Amino acid sequence: AEPGDEIALRYFVLGSGRALEERSHAFRLRAVVPTLGIGADRTLAPDFPGIGDAENCRDWDPGIPIQLDALRDQDEQYWDEHRGAPKAFIALATAHELWANRYGAFTALRIAAGQETDALARLHTVDPGALGLALRGVSAQSTGTSDFGGLFLGLSFFLIVSALLLTALFFAFSVERRASELGVLRVSGFLPGEIARLQLGEAALLAALGSGCGVVLGLGYTRLLLGALESAWSGAVGRTELVFEVRPATLALSFVIALLLALGAVALVLRRALRTRPLALLWGELGAATGGRGRSRARLLWLCLLGALALGCLGGAFFARGSAGGLAFGAGCAALLTGLVAVRHLLARDARPRSLAALGWTNAARRPGRSLTSVALTASAVFLLVVAGASRQGPTPPDAANVSGTGGFEFFGRTSLPVLHDLTSPEGREFYGLTAAELAGVELVPLRVRAGDEASCLNLDQPRNPRLLGVRPALLGGRFRFAQTAHETAESWSLLEEDLGAAPPGEVVPAIVDAISLQWTLHKRLGDDLDLIDARGRPFRARVVATLADSILQGDVLISAARFEALFPDEAGHRAFLIDAPPDKAAGLAARLARVLADEGLVLVPAHERLDLLHGVQNTYLAIFQALGALGLVLGSVGCLALVLRSAIERRGELALLAALGFSKGELRLLFLGEQGGLVWTGLLVGALAGACVVLPRLEPGSLESLKTLAGVLVAVGVSGSLWVWLGALPALRGSLLDALKRE
Repeated sequence: AEPGDEIALRYFVLGSGRALEERSHAFRLRAVVPTLGIGADRTLAPDFPGIGDAENCRDWDPGIPIQLDALRDQDEQYWDEHRGAPKAFIALATAHELWANRYGAFTALRIAAGQETDALARLHTVDPGALGLALRGVSAQSTGTSDFGGLFLGLSFFLIVSALLLTALFFAFSVERRASELGVLRVSGFLPGEIARLQLGEAALLAALGSGCGVVLGLGYTRLLLGALESAWSGAVGRTELVFEVRPATLALSFVIALLLALGAVALVLRRALRTRPLALLWGELGAATGGRGRSRARLLWLCLLGALALGCLGGAFFARGSAGGLAFGAGCAALLTGLVAVRHLLARDARPRSLAALGWTNAARRPGRSLTSVALTASAVFLLVVAGASRQGPTPPDAANVSGTGGFEFFGRTSLPVLHDLTSPEGREFYGLTAAELAGVELVPLRVRAGDEASCLNLDQPRNPRLLGVRPALLGGRFRFAQTAHETAESWSLLEEDLGAAPPGEVVPAIVDAISLQWTLHKRLGDDLDLIDARGRPFRARVVATLADSILQGDVLISAARFEALFPDEAGHRAFLIDAPPDKAAGLAARLARVLADEGLVLVPAHERLDLLHGVQNTYLAIFQALGALGLVLGSVGCLALVLRSAIERRGELALLAALGFSKGELRLLFLGEQGGLVWTGLLVGALAGACVVLPRLEPGSLESLKTLAGVLVAVGVSGSLWVWLGALPALRGSLLDALKRE
């Protein structure tokens, strides 16, 4: 609107929240000061009734389409910056004139900083709870549910390990080329510690340069990630504003940690090199493999211990499906280590090759450290891809079963104002003009609502006062799937009606919460208590007696309707509904209910769309997880290519000898493929099996399609790794092999 224009508004009068007066009021709001975005109401249809009597406003059809072409640039800008924030402010006296009634004129008090003592002293003259007044500190209202720094650091753990392995690998190449130089220093009288400090000082310059570049690249990566979370991946943060903030202390700490980790990897390589005899160093031999029955037994012992740990965690994860996350991940990590130890043990075994591919695998045992590094790089990246890819949630079918996340319901609806007449009773249906034919085959579950903070993954702030729903357990029998229950019963919803044996003022009521909300948002477990406030300001506790598995009720704390009415007698009517309807009449019923309950502000959302919205948050984090896994695959590919090239250069004389004995170039490539390609496929198998230990305990029937896609991705990874090996072997087989044979 422009200055001087008038806007038509409508409101209803509520008497103590119990009886909606059968009248509405229309009034005029004249914009006298132009502010950004004040013209959003131009989106109303041109035939919106003019300002006049209340009857015109009551008869206006809310189904009139919005004129999107009337949106202006400043309207879009306002929405992008402020979302649903108020677009107009009026004088307090005017607000009193319009809305004040016998129940009072204010709904909130804001106490300025420094005036808390005087204000609270005056409030002590009355019982705040009697007025339904709850006091909260504003500074304590914004606490994140989870630490993003810790989350992404945890997701990047395997990537960090892969980078350190690659650092150690390349430094080992450098040390191997300069082994004779180390031997000269040793026979010249330099102590091993002095040589180590000399080499570490040289490596520190490169590590500092790499760490500095990493800090700069990390800033760019973080900025790109925040940009993605605000656009393509915005489902993970909802309406939360993300701010890119650079702190010098954090950058310095990151630089120091990266530098120390790199030097630590270098120090381990140097320690092994300096333990080699000086004469062997002079001959260019470094860290020859030392086996022995003792080391073989130690590896077998570790193999048994890690295998037992993996099986134990996996069994526990299958047994405790509702809380299988930590156990399943522990099983996956133990299985990954078990696979790497098993590979190291196999590399140490003597074998009689019966084919070129088997001969290549035997050659991999000449440098077991290198070979194990190649396997570890591939296995870590594949582990990330399997865990992230198999955990993604696909689209929810509209006709999901009763024990699914939708509970078998077609719609989940909320209203702005309470529906004061029970729609499950004949009187309530008659009041709203709903016929028996319209509701034939329809199952409707009304819910009482106590407004509070959103406790779902759509809210990044930790809720102080979670939203409560009052339900009739009998209406939800056989609906939804439970992750955990305090004890087995014939019908888990009946747990809400149990008597926990507590009396006021410390009353304890049983509650049911979605498992994801309980763990990640409320940071509680089964059996814990939630400290809440009733309508009179008195504290009570809601004890979690069961958790729902992946449901559309995520974000709410459910208690029985009877206890809800006792705790919140001023919450009249129902403001949420679960609706199940036959597919052929679902659309018509939704339109009919939206029209009948338009004055109450009913908004119906298909249940499967609601569940997909919640899944979008999880899928977004998994997409970031997969991006890290893809980056790990890049590191693994670089490491694999470096190993192939290094091995080809070192063994050029050997290849020349084999060629002189009659082996063709194709057979020599097959030899390389058996050696390095076998390591790639071994790493892929180890990573896939370890990832399966994480995924299988939480696998749902709907995940089979994603597993097929993931299997195709893993095969593509293996084929591409083999291709890298094939291409890496080409330089070694080029040129004159006779010259290489002469040098040999």
